[in-house]
Amino acid sequence: RVFTFLLNLEKLEEIEKKLIFFSLNKFNLFSFYFKDHTEKPHCNPFIWAKNIFLSKKLYNNKDKIYILCYPRILGYVFNPLTTYFCISKDNKIKAIIYEVHNTFKDRHYYVTKYNSKNENIAKVFHVSPFFKIEGEYEFETKLIHKSLKIEIKYFKEKNTKLLNAVFYGKQSDLTNKNLL
Repeated sequence: RVFTFLLNLEKLEEIEKKLIFFSLNKFNLFSFYFKDHTEKPHCNPFIWAKNIFLSKKLYNNKDKIYILCYPRILGYVFNPLTTYFCISKDNKIKAIIYEVHNTFKDRHYYVTKYNSKNENIAKVFHVSPFFKIEGEYEFETKLIHKSLKIEIKYFKEKNTKLLNAVFYGKQSDLTNKNLL
């Protein structure tokens, strides 16, 4: 059992001001470093994700961008998957960036338009030493009340599932008490 942060990327400074045990780009019990979530160490993840969504015509200025990620805990971080959500003004998911990290500190992202159907995307990035760069991923994300499910299925061929990874989380408030 682990926990993740779901953060509004435009409100990171406000979040930091409210919390004693959370810092932005500096050491604390829990930290969020830009360099953990972008290819350029000082690039703001909001700008990075916004530019990707804009390039796919999936963002407008009334949208919000949230990140689902693991925080640094006492300076250590492991983020096998970082997920960015483009949320419309009526609080509906419009698009998702699934950013995959491997143990060699490489990263690659897949962008999907959010709809009721699962989206299949060709695998183009080496994640595991057990699987070659072939086949495709099927991404499925569901928000139900205050819970989130992200499922990624890896297929070599249409009916040959090699891996099924699932994240399931329930929302709770980001407070000092809950962090402890």
